[in-house]
Amino acid sequence: EKIVPQLDAVTAKLSVANEELKKIDPNDYPEQIKGKEVRARILQAESLVSDATLALTDAKPIIEVLPELLGYPNFKQYLVIFQNDGEQRPTGGFMSAFAVLKADKGKITAEKSGDIYSLDDKFGRNVAAPEIIQKYLDEKSWHLRNMNLSPDFRVSMTTFKDAYDGLQGETEVSGVIAINTHVLEELIKVIGPVTVEGYGTFTTELDARCNLSQVICELEHMIDKPLATMVSNRKSTVLGPLMQQIMKQAMGGGKEQMASLFTLAMDLVKQKHVLAYFDDEKEQKANEIFNMAGRIKDFDGDYLHINNANFGGAKSNFYITQEVEQEIQIAADGTVTKKLYISYSHNQPMDNCNLEDGDLCLSGIQRNYFRVYVPKGSVLTEGLGSEVEIDTGEDLGKTYFDGFFELRPESKAKVMLVYTLPFKVSNGQAYKMMIQKQAGEKEISYKVNLNGKEENFIVNEDLEKSWQVN
Repeated sequence: EKIVPQLDAVTAKLSVANEELKKIDPNDYPEQIKGKEVRARILQAESLVSDATLALTDAKPIIEVLPELLGYPNFKQYLVIFQNDGEQRPTGGFMSAFAVLKADKGKITAEKSGDIYSLDDKFGRNVAAPEIIQKYLDEKSWHLRNMNLSPDFRVSMTTFKDAYDGLQGETEVSGVIAINTHVLEELIKVIGPVTVEGYGTFTTELDARCNLSQVICELEHMIDKPLATMVSNRKSTVLGPLMQQIMKQAMGGGKEQMASLFTLAMDLVKQKHVLAYFDDEKEQKANEIFNMAGRIKDFDGDYLHINNANFGGAKSNFYITQEVEQEIQIAADGTVTKKLYISYSHNQPMDNCNLEDGDLCLSGIQRNYFRVYVPKGSVLTEGLGSEVEIDTGEDLGKTYFDGFFELRPESKAKVMLVYTLPFKVSNGQAYKMMIQKQAGEKEISYKVNLNGKEENFIVNEDLEKSWQVN
């Protein structure tokens, strides 16, 4: 309660400073005076103040409920789920491991951890799997590990937590927080190598065994590679101790490290590498305003969300990149026709995925189920690149087109969709578009061609664009 008014005052002062700094042209100053940087310092100051102003403004909703979230006056416990983005799923990755964090008056401790299969072993309900799971994973029952099927994190976690809450002997939690491999990598880049007793040291150096950072490669060896010499519960207990050590090193750093961690945290949220769902409606509302809730949003205009799910394709997404191209034609009567091209490149040689050989299988044949969410009422006129017929459906207030294909290592695939939008755009109007990035996805190169005018940009967070129609 004491922090928020002070936060408003600080934000107001930063806004004033930001406006004043905007009046300064760095090019009016020399690069150096007596060997000391001048122009670079001005640019740095402008960037820092601008970033700080945006960060505090964006963070205010969650800061207002921070005391409750941190366990004041009553402690709270949260389920932290590790979504492995190497095996992409609708909310960011395969839910492979979990830990329980306890927040008690600001002190955070890891209470327990395990793998998702230990939860599935306790799930006694015989729930029929959705058609997608039955078709592409060949599983008749719906397991907890596959319950993040909706691209909307709240929808998925409502389903998942309802199942989790019914498990006997598991900790009662007030919410679910999801992180992925990118979070671990970026944290270790800031705080330095992390040593966890009994598990070894984790770094971000390139590991030739996997062509990934050492921390990810080592965790994959612990989780996925069958080793006779490894204790049976090692994979199911690593997440808790690792998180505890990361928190210890994060809190033990100086002011400069804390500032870097704050900026990193904001970036990880914006880029959807950290998601959260809370039972408490006030906390969830703040979470959604803060844009950490992973919601599929309403938008008045054109809309695009490309959602991929890896169903049985190993951890191939570590090595797959995407490019997206949109060709938009507006006819004289205002009818909007779009051609959407989604290109996939699998950039790694095939691993030995014969389970009997006991090798680590990360790069395999990608089995990709895709859904492309567009404005409700859009009509598909042509679709190519799917090995099954591309269907049309409605979900989350949108129309979607879905299909499936396999992508072998060191090869490419392309999906093309042609569709008309449910509204018209007149000459002189602004053509507005929202692009929502899939949680856990790497940055994607986009190209938009609107009536012959082309723009290229990178999408690594939700983005709104606008073009004038001439």
